[in-house]
Amino acid sequence: MAQNMSICNFCELSNEIKWKCINCDMILCAECKTIKHSKFKGFELHTIIELNRLGTKEVISAIRKLDLQKIMCTCHCDEKCCLYCEDCRLPICLSCILEKHSGHKAARIGFVYDNQNSELEQFRSSVEMELSLCAEQCDRKQRFLNSYSTIKEKILEREKLLKGFITAQAANLMKELDDIYSYDDTSFAKEEEKLQKYEKDMKRKKAIVDEVLDSCDARSVFNTLDQIDFKLPEKFFKELPQEHITFFTLGEPVVDIKFNMWPLKKAPRMVEIIEIYDTGKLDISKLKTLKNGTYVMTDDRHSTLKQFFFQDHKCEFVKSIDASVFDITVTNEAFVLASYGDSEVIYNITESRNEIFKSLLSPRLARGIHVDENNKLFVGFIDPNNIYQTGIVVFDLKSDQVQEFAIHADSDSFIIPDKITTKLNGDICVIQSKIVTSWIGIVILYEFSHPLAQVKWIYKGHKIINSSLEFSPCDIVTTTTDLVLTSDLLTKTIHVLSSNGDFLTLIGEQEGVFSPRSLIINKEGRLLIGSFQTDDDCSKIYVAKFVT
Repeated sequence: MAQNMSICNFCELSNEIKWKCINCDMILCAECKTIKHSKFKGFELHTIIELNRLGTKEVISAIRKLDLQKIMCTCHCDEKCCLYCEDCRLPICLSCILEKHSGHKAARIGFVYDNQNSELEQFRSSVEMELSLCAEQCDRKQRFLNSYSTIKEKILEREKLLKGFITAQAANLMKELDDIYSYDDTSFAKEEEKLQKYEKDMKRKKAIVDEVLDSCDARSVFNTLDQIDFKLPEKFFKELPQEHITFFTLGEPVVDIKFNMWPLKKAPRMVEIIEIYDTGKLDISKLKTLKNGTYVMTDDRHSTLKQFFFQDHKCEFVKSIDASVFDITVTNEAFVLASYGDSEVIYNITESRNEIFKSLLSPRLARGIHVDENNKLFVGFIDPNNIYQTGIVVFDLKSDQVQEFAIHADSDSFIIPDKITTKLNGDICVIQSKIVTSWIGIVILYEFSHPLAQVKWIYKGHKIINSSLEFSPCDIVTTTTDLVLTSDLLTKTIHVLSSNGDFLTLIGEQEGVFSPRSLIINKEGRLLIGSFQTDDDCSKIYVAKFVT
């Protein structure tokens, strides 16, 4: 049926349309939605959405679920499919189960649809993650190849520099040598003639003396002394120059092409692990504490949200809810809020259903979320229609006031707010990435005063720790002593920063912490570190105390 999108399809009078009933396929005004439409039989089962949410993931899923009820049987054209034959893997009607599919294993079509739809969602998430990892591997390979060219170029430059240096030094030495042995031919010939004459005279006198000393005549000794002047003449020829020995020296060290060989000087240990709890084969990506002493975690491996407590070095799970969320936080009233990353809605997660808690203006999509001690909800958002339109919305849950500030792109375009936390003085700590499928990013501290946010400092990782693996912050907490801790996914460490954003030390294998990912500080002031599962071990939650 063709619809006039400018007026209500029910009363055909009001042009203030804001709603659409998916079941009735009708555009409604506020009055018809509230009063007239509610008189329909079974209206409470109808799905009514705001018009500005058309095209979102939730709406498409709702429409697809309604379409499930319209699937007609291919064998019995006047009957709808209400069952699913698991042997033939086909939707069937009640008549089919009595005829062609008699004796086959069948289940309710809605139950099978929910399971298979969930598997497809998980598969898509897994594929997106794998594609992200592939992209990162390609980037790393390209950087490796680029580094080869860069190093080769530096080696050739160094070779050219050394050649020039040695050539110049050799020229200087040759000049010095020429200066030392600088005799003209005439003077050298005269010196040689004098030397020969002196040598001849000395030989003549020596022959006379030899003759006397070789004879037995004593008288000849006296006669010889009177006849010959035995005083040796002074030297009248020049001394030859002293021999020089010269060494070549290089003024600069050779090029060092080794990588990751710099020693990292660590500060004394900042934390001490006091307890370790096994969680089984889970991937703990988010971790929060509740007022009643229990905890909430998200398990990315099974797309679930779990409530648990600690007992006998294990996590005892109380509840488990299917929820493939992007981020979670907890309000002062113990509401567990969640963002899905692809929707403008922030949900209150309950056992029975997801309740809409807050919504952003469409088409904004909610990313990182956080509730501070003053019951303010911080929501990071992106605009899928403009990748440079990102920011943070602040909901005051006490007064319903709403504020926001935009995130301005830097030279590296790390502008997507994926994780948010706050400090005691109200400053906002944000993990910002460049693309939605990767954790490679930076940590920024904002001083927020509506409507502006001033950047106080930016931390882009450590030049040694992240020399080969890029800084990939995936969670962040602040302490009462004004420290900032952020987990680095790729290097499997925790960076500890000062109040000014300076690197102090790291937490990792030295403290017995492996593959850290999620971070919280509980009401006792302990640091809880959630890990993801490694190849040979289950994921764990480490409880650490700060060493004073």
